[in-house]
Amino acid sequence: MNPPQNPGAELLIACPSCHTPLRLAAPGMGSLEGSVVWSDGYRFSPLMPVPPRIYRCPGCGGIAWVNSSPTLGYLLPDTERTEENAEWFAAPPVGILDEAGLLEALSLAQEPEAELELRVASWWRSNDLCRVSPPVTAPPRSDAALENLRRIVDLTADGDETLLLFRAEALRHLGRFDEVAETLQGVYCSDFAPAKSKQLEWASQKDNRLYKLFEALELGFAEDSEETTENPPPGDSSGAGSFFPGTLSSET
Repeated sequence: MNPPQNPGAELLIACPSCHTPLRLAAPGMGSLEGSVVWSDGYRFSPLMPVPPRIYRCPGCGGIAWVNSSPTLGYLLPDTERTEENAEWFAAPPVGILDEAGLLEALSLAQEPEAELELRVASWWRSNDLCRVSPPVTAPPRSDAALENLRRIVDLTADGDETLLLFRAEALRHLGRFDEVAETLQGVYCSDFAPAKSKQLEWASQKDNRLYKLFEALELGFAEDSEETTENPPPGDSSGAGSFFPGTLSSET
């Protein structure tokens, strides 16, 4: 069943464990106007809400991938409530995973790509309090958060150029500044030159703060540009994406 492109459409799924009907925003079109990209690769696009690909069921508390959850159907903005679909209208929304929840979800990662995806999403959540401008002090990190960053560094060690940008940023957040320059020696693509230059500058100053990297127009997004949200990151529904396309492969 192909998802509708109607703004406001909702996908109805069933929890694979307890079969509770659940609702989430269906993938669709959106505008990149107003987008902001942060130095950890997180992109916030206020006009392009992104549904999560992994969630916590409010019924049983279990965590599941959306693609492992049976699809029940879709609710369009103009769908009228009837006796037949009343259960769908009453279905609760899926639960969005926080930093700890995404680490808990690692038990569902069967491949290194899925593990990296969840770990980066957890890292993004840990940085959310610092998504202000001008930058503030780096967020305090728990032992679990520090171990998560170290694991991201390990998982991206032999990656392509986009993964090396993630690795360099994780190293900078860990305070391993000398390793940032070494890692970025493997980044040659001119598309990544602005991000590479800024990471090198911050590392040379021993600065581990989160920075706003680009605004929408700096990325070349026209005000009327559109993009689909069929392949979003795993744990957010607030208009998130990645500056480094194709880096976080989909488990869904």
